Amino acid sequence: MSAITDNGPFLCVEEVVHLFKISRTKAYKEAQLYIETAGKAGIPAVRIGRSIRFLSEPIERMAAGRVSA
Repeated sequence: MSAITDNGPFLCVEEVVHLFKISRTKAYKEAQLYIETAGKAGIPAVRIGRSIRFLSEPIERMAAGRVSA
């Protein structure tokens, strides 16, 4: 397992912000876009109750440049 996925299947917004060097607002907007477009755009995320959690495996692939958003 990689360093990203060692913490489980989800990342919090702070981890995504640090990884992609974007603002919290941008991270949440991209997560909402992903949810609204059923995964066609944005940063991979799911809503769990009122929280948004980011999916670590697809994000790891994005960060490595192996897939697009």
